[in-house]
Amino acid sequence: MVASPPPPGSTQRNGGRDAPPPPPPYRGSPSEPHSRGKPPPPPSRTPAGPPPPPPPIRNGHTSISRSFVDDFESKYSFHPLDDFPAPEEYRHFTKIYPSKANRVMRGAPPAPPVGR
Repeated sequence: MVASPPPPGSTQRNGGRDAPPPPPPYRGSPSEPHSRGKPPPPPSRTPAGPPPPPPPIRNGHTSISRSFVDDFESKYSFHPLDDFPAPEEYRHFTKIYPSKANRVMRGAPPAPPVGR
């Protein structure tokens, strides 16, 4: 018996070389010239009321965080830096991590079971 070719309706998708999918349809009025590089204009809507007022102009986030710090410092009392002892002098030493030390001591993992 001879193998028949696949029916014309089914195509190979994962391994076959198909033609690329068609481009998406152009959504615009046919009278407008197609211009690349410019975004389409926003859709026109009937205004529901006056536009909202613009947000207050601030110089980045610094004014917001500064006012937050001022409020925070006025709510709570803090010790002056002179009340705290000086930190210990820094001395470099090798750090030891128990999780890494255990890996070296354990050795190689057991061999996988042999299949029958």
